[in-house]
Amino acid sequence: MECLKHSKKIFKSDEVINMMTEVLSKGELNARAEMLLMGHVIQVTDEVNQKYIVDYVSRVLANVGNSEPIKSDEIWERAFEFISNKEKTKVIGLSLNTIMNEMVVLTLIFKDTGEIFDIEDPNGVFCYCYNYTYPDCSELGYCFFEQDKSTHKLHRIG
Repeated sequence: MECLKHSKKIFKSDEVINMMTEVLSKGELNARAEMLLMGHVIQVTDEVNQKYIVDYVSRVLANVGNSEPIKSDEIWERAFEFISNKEKTKVIGLSLNTIMNEMVVLTLIFKDTGEIFDIEDPNGVFCYCYNYTYPDCSELGYCFFEQDKSTHKLHRIG
């Protein structure tokens, strides 16, 4: 299972981000969903697998009372609503975190095909943040990620 611990190695290579279909078992997808729920930034480049993971997370959050049930297709529709070139811009990673001790936010990390990508870019990474707690506060914009020096865990810092 790959979480984005070694961000430079994983995210800088275009050969890794070639948008090929990943062949993952249901167990591997469930494990990645659990990693996401634990706050890890995960790399998943296949849309079917991404949506499976997001649906898993959405069901868990609805069951614990953190949100209303929502399907991944609806999140994707909102995320791509204002993106002009939907063929070029793809989701390559996911992050889940809590903001201000109450808002649970799913971050879809975007990459344009053919562009150089660095998850720790000081100018930010283009993302869509779906706010499970307050869906009206969801937004499209730039997020910032940082790797913890002691644990090597990548996390969203802004």
